[in-house]
Amino acid sequence: MNSVMDDNRLLTLASNERIRLLPHMRMIFEIRDLNYASPATVTRAGILFISERAQWKNYVASWIQNYTENEPFAVKADAKAARKEKLEALFDKYVEPVLLELRMNYKHLIPNLLDFGLVQALCNGLDSLLVVDNVGVKDAEHFEIYFVFAAVWAFGGAMSITSGTDYRKKFSQYWKDTWKSVKFPHRGEVFD
Repeated sequence: MNSVMDDNRLLTLASNERIRLLPHMRMIFEIRDLNYASPATVTRAGILFISERAQWKNYVASWIQNYTENEPFAVKADAKAARKEKLEALFDKYVEPVLLELRMNYKHLIPNLLDFGLVQALCNGLDSLLVVDNVGVKDAEHFEIYFVFAAVWAFGGAMSITSGTDYRKKFSQYWKDTWKSVKFPHRGEVFD
C-alpha cells in the first residue's frame, strides 16, 4: 500500500499484478480505526478524523446557513431570519430526542447507521421539500409540516421487522404518541 502513496504511484496486488495510478486518479481510504495501519501508511495518507459525538450539529448549522444564504431573492431579510430561527428550533425540538430514542429502543435495517447519516438524510429531504412552491416566500408557517415529513422518513425509513418486532410500527406509534404538533391519522402508520 505504501508504494501507491509515494512517488512511485504503483499499486501491487497480492497476485503480483501492478497497476500504475495516473496523475488524475486519487485513492480514498475509509477505515474504522488505525489499529493495523503502519506509521508509514498513516504519514502518507491524509487522515481526517470524524468523531460521532454530535458532529451532526455542525453539519446542521452549516446546512441551515447554506439554506438561508441560497433562498430566493423574493424572500425578504426579516423573513429569512424568521425562517432560519424556525429551522434551528425544529432541529432542536426533534432531532436529539429522536436520535436518543432510536439508540435506546430501535434496530435499523442497516446496522451501525450513524446519527450523522440519519441527520444528513433529513437535510437531503428538506432540500427537496423546503422549496418556494411548498413554503412560499413570506414566513416559516409551513416549515414544521415538511420538517416532520422529512424526519419521519429519515429516522424511520430504514426500520424493519427484526426478531419478531416490527420496528416501523413501533416507531410510528412512538412518533404519534410523542410529537403531537403535526397530526397524523389514527389509522395506519406515519409512513402512509
